[in-house]
Amino acid sequence: MVNEQLPSTGADTGLKANGVHLVLPADSGEVILASTDTAIHNCGD
Repeated sequence: MVNEQLPSTGADTGLKANGVHLVLPADSGEVILASTDTAIHNCGD
């Protein structure tokens, strides 16, 4: 996957963004390049 975006683990808001996420065949593992967590809040309240 390229530019994978997932909900942040254990947070009410925010995203985890992975630049590149490779899943290896036959349950050999995975490789994640350039990962970051964001804290996005709804400022329109």
